[in-house]
Amino acid sequence: MRMNKFTSCLSAMALCLTVAACDVSVPSQLETRKIQIHEKLETIVVHKTQLTEGRMSVIADDYHKAGQGTMRLLIPYAEKSAAAEQQAGKDKRHYRNAFHSLKIKDLDVQTVAMNDMTHINDVIISYQRLSASTPKGCSRLPGHDGAVKKETVHKYTIGCETNAQISNMIAHPSDLIGHKGTEKGGSHRLGTVVQPYESGTQNQPLDSIQASDIGG
Repeated sequence: MRMNKFTSCLSAMALCLTVAACDVSVPSQLETRKIQIHEKLETIVVHKTQLTEGRMSVIADDYHKAGQGTMRLLIPYAEKSAAAEQQAGKDKRHYRNAFHSLKIKDLDVQTVAMNDMTHINDVIISYQRLSASTPKGCSRLPGHDGAVKKETVHKYTIGCETNAQISNMIAHPSDLIGHKGTEKGGSHRLGTVVQPYESGTQNQPLDSIQASDIGG
């Protein structure tokens, strides 16, 4: 009798240990990982005919926002061609003066002779750029890129979209003071959108409407 009780006790203890060893936790629905800041090499390959003043202004603006270090321009030309070498020298002076006028001070412009004609009419621009991103697997808010399936909604981790927006602020801090050329009136108009909410004014209830006379 005692043996049976002892065996039953051991069995109960073993069952408890087995249950205790099981992982019954569920994945958190809140994103707790940190935003990742990293440095990357931004490389832009553009045809000479498309490297207009407007395009150079856009590149310079991005460099001022998030770039660092030296901006490098590489101008290829066909080797063993005196005419091509001479034209590359003219292009070098032109692009250097253009980017200097856009307040790019740390600039290195070089010409290089090439026998591969793949990029012979291109200008290759590169610079180090700071970037911020959400952790791997942290998706955008469902519906951000269009219609989604129900499964996508269930897989979304709360906080990922907020982290994505904060990442943009970190990577492009100058955006926080408005885009270049934004008029003061436009900025004020955008700011007034949230003022009723800041004041704590409670919205008045909406009047009921009647969609149909059917049914009385």
